[in-house]
Amino acid sequence: MSEIKIQQDIIDAALTDLKNTTGAFNISFVKEMKGENKLDMIDKIEEINEKINKLQHTYQELLLQNIKKANSAVNSLQLQEQNLASSINSGK
Repeated sequence: MSEIKIQQDIIDAALTDLKNTTGAFNISFVKEMKGENKLDMIDKIEEINEKINKLQHTYQELLLQNIKKANSAVNSLQLQEQNLASSINSGK
């Protein structure tokens, strides 16, 4: 029977890398384009830029939540693995 091993260090490194790249993920647009220009298109572009910035922020928040949940799941699996190993060893 083969054994499933959780390689915590690899998982932690991947999740840390994901967390670090999440903070670096940044979309930047010109904040204000109006000046003397009063075209409706400029207003629409600024509205779209604002929505994209909100979407980016929401995406980053969700990604960080998923990283926390993944860490929690891995920790839970490790605890179950330790408990199972203890009960197997105590039964011998």
